[in-house]
Order: sequence, then C-alpha cells, then structure tokens
Amino acid sequence: MALALVLLALTFMGFTGYTMALQRLFHVLLEHAPPAASDRTEAVVLLRVYINKLNLAFALGMVVYAVARQHADWPSGVLLLLLCTLGGRLLSSAWLQPRTPRMLAALAAELERQRTRYQKRGKTAKLQAVEALLTRIHTLQRGGITGRTR
Repeated sequence: MALALVLLALTFMGFTGYTMALQRLFHVLLEHAPPAASDRTEAVVLLRVYINKLNLAFALGMVVYAVARQHADWPSGVLLLLLCTLGGRLLSSAWLQPRTPRMLAALAAELERQRTRYQKRGKTAKLQAVEALLTRIHTLQRGGITGRTR
C-alpha cells in the first residue's frame, strides 16, 4: 500500500504542477491578445479548461489524503498534500515553463477538443475564440510572440 501511496502522491504532484503551468500559460496568451480580441469569450474558454484540470487535481488530492489518512493519521495526510503542492510548484517552475513545446502542445490538444465540442453544439462565438487562441499558440510555437512571462 505504501507504493500505491507514493505513486498517487507523485501523480498528484505532477498534475498540480501541470495545472499551475497551465495557469501561467493562460496569462501569457491573454496578455498578448490583440486589442480587437478583448472579448471575454477567450477567457471563458480558458477558464473552462483550467477549472476542469483543477477539479481533477482536487479529486486526486482527496484520494491521496484518504489513502494517507487510512494508513497514518490526518496530520500526515495534510502534510503529504502540502508537500505535494510545494513539489508541484517547483515542478511547474523548473520543467513546465509556459512557452515550452510540451505545454503549448498540451494546451493546443485541449483546445482542439474544445473546438470539436463547440462545432457540434453550434456555439460560434466560443468556436471563434478557440480558433483565435489556437492561432496565438501556433505563433508562440514559432517564436513570434516575445516578452516576459509572469
């Protein structure tokens, strides 16, 4: 059971880092939006992606806490969650920078899924926002947008 807890904790730490890196990437994308695209629809699309990933990270954290609490006491479970969150923060700042090809490709894949969903439902405003975001991601991949990240 200890091995399962370690694997769960590492998975939670990695997913927490991924979620934090996505948040920084969203800031980069929205920071470099053209003035005409000041529409809130892009932010709504990105918020939906972020909340889905955050909910998954929370659920995974609760599983880690439940397993740790079952085999130790509740302070150990809380300490493990805090350590995993700190490790996720370190992971996101060290390896998952917002402009890396890995992060850009992951967000582009998620936005492609969103585009398919919006096409099927006929939501043109959100579809246009997703296409604008994908264009901005492809520009970032080519190195066309410069500037500092947050």
